[in-house]
Amino acid sequence: MLRSSHWRVLVGLSLLSACTAPATPPADAPTTDAVRDAALSDASLFDGGTCVDMDNDGHPSAACGGDDCDDNNARRSPSAREICDSMGTDEDCNPCTVGEVSPGGVGGDGDRDEDGFPSRTCFNVVMGARPMCAPLVVGDAGDDAGSFERLTVSDTEVRGRDCDDTTRTRSPAVSERCDERLVDENCNGTVNEGCECPTEADPSISRRCAGAMGECARGTQDCVDGRWSMCSIAPVMTELCDGRDDNCDGTVDEGLRLDCYRDVDGDGLAASGATPTQECGVRNMAGMLECPAGFTPTAPTTASVTDCDDSLATGLRRSPRNAEVPCNMIDDDCNAITTDSCPGGQACGSGGACACPSGQQFCGGRCQTAGACTRTNGACTNTGTWVCPASGTVSCSATTPTISTEIPCNGRDENCNGMGDDSACPVSGQSCSGGACNCPSGQAACGSRCQPVGGCTAYAGQTYCQFTGTLTCNAGSSTTECRGTVPTRPSSIFYYGSNSALSHQCGAAGGSGIPAQEWRMTSPTTTGCYAVYGPYIGLPRGNYRMEVRLSRSLSPGAANATGLIDVYAGGRTLGSQALSTSGWLGANATMAISFSVTRECETGVEFRVRVDTLSFSGFGGTGFFSIQAIQIFGV
Repeated sequence: MLRSSHWRVLVGLSLLSACTAPATPPADAPTTDAVRDAALSDASLFDGGTCVDMDNDGHPSAACGGDDCDDNNARRSPSAREICDSMGTDEDCNPCTVGEVSPGGVGGDGDRDEDGFPSRTCFNVVMGARPMCAPLVVGDAGDDAGSFERLTVSDTEVRGRDCDDTTRTRSPAVSERCDERLVDENCNGTVNEGCECPTEADPSISRRCAGAMGECARGTQDCVDGRWSMCSIAPVMTELCDGRDDNCDGTVDEGLRLDCYRDVDGDGLAASGATPTQECGVRNMAGMLECPAGFTPTAPTTASVTDCDDSLATGLRRSPRNAEVPCNMIDDDCNAITTDSCPGGQACGSGGACACPSGQQFCGGRCQTAGACTRTNGACTNTGTWVCPASGTVSCSATTPTISTEIPCNGRDENCNGMGDDSACPVSGQSCSGGACNCPSGQAACGSRCQPVGGCTAYAGQTYCQFTGTLTCNAGSSTTECRGTVPTRPSSIFYYGSNSALSHQCGAAGGSGIPAQEWRMTSPTTTGCYAVYGPYIGLPRGNYRMEVRLSRSLSPGAANATGLIDVYAGGRTLGSQALSTSGWLGANATMAISFSVTRECETGVEFRVRVDTLSFSGFGGTGFFSIQAIQIFGV
């Protein structure tokens, strides 16, 4: 709102008028009568011409090109002082000046409150064409600048627009105030235009919310800058069930109340004669409204939906929706009968409840067998009890015995033949003891038979292989073997010719009393006999070398012998070398063979020398061929 104290005229008199404003006439200016008495004179025009000046006021007539609007009146000319008069006389020949104006552009008899707007009582009659009058500019770039028409211009007159020239609070530049005094501050002829309420009268004025309904009608509106504010109570988005019109639509609790009947015992039914009341509904899990606790939507219209007892104490026990409980002397189902009979062959017992006879149970709506039961298969029997399944017909809980392979020594008849433990132990040599099959003391099951267990000696009597160990059952068989650490192969075994371990398989070739290692002959002969060293010894795994030293007892002479030197064990030859000598044999002549033992222990090993043919020459008598020694080396 603009205030008159802030107004400032920015332009001078030239902006207040379309023409030049006249100066105040001098004090000795001639009067009208004096002009009439003066002689006529001419006035020079600015273009060098001359024009008649009838009133001798220094301004030629406008009719001949001068600027005097009334050349017959010396008081009307551009030099005359404009007067605010009620006759509409244009003294200064400027229709846009309707009263005296001070040199500053405001004031004078036409603008007594100096607000830049001439009084509405000041006017000029328009004698010619409609003039164009400049507006009044009020304010500057930093203020509430505005452009206002200071005059009302028509084809017949030019009149000032200030409707009250005694105060600056009323002019076309003043904003209209909303007041109860009905003052036209902006001088537009309309009072309080655009105002809803008179702020100026009482800034705190308020009223009840106009046109509001429900809770909103209790609210108020304040007058702010001539406009009524929003209602102090706004409608809620969702109506509440509280007996009030919360959303201010003129309806209370719309869509939130239900017709409900009192249900004291909470069984969903009301007593006979109950009347409905409008109750606030509550939303269930599905979001649907339903009657609150203590109420039901079901009207008691028939016996099947009417509660015969709606009290808290006993109401839940009596309802058309309940099943009748026999023997309790209470009308549970509201059918007016309190001694309903027991179903399915039952009778009322001493405890006030239905019961089946002894040895029976209630199942499937009737009394049926109860107690123990059995199932058999052959000579076997399983026990159980009579139970009531969902089918409603009792059945025995016992399972039918299963016939299976007889397990010895457990005291059970698995094959249900009535003979108890009639199966022999599966391992030969076992017998029942302690409820299980067991081998005799010192033995254990090995495959299909009992075998000794404990310490043992392996390769007993087999020189160089013998060791002690533990009897162990061989996988996949019923045999055991002595398992332990086998000795390493010997580094050397030595036999002399006279060693008692030497045997002659053919006996004494030369006759009785001849050593077994000698072959004696008086003439060439074929013997084919072995001389065998060793008592069938055992040799551990390894590589060996056997050396045989031979000799003959002929001197001089020659001995020829053929045969075989070999190492023999269990029908297998481990190594051999042909025996072939000719000519003279020196003492301790040596032959050697190499052999290997690939088994853990090679048992019954023999070291043999066989003479197939033997002949002597160059001597007489009996000669002999002998084995001096046999030595075996580990290599």
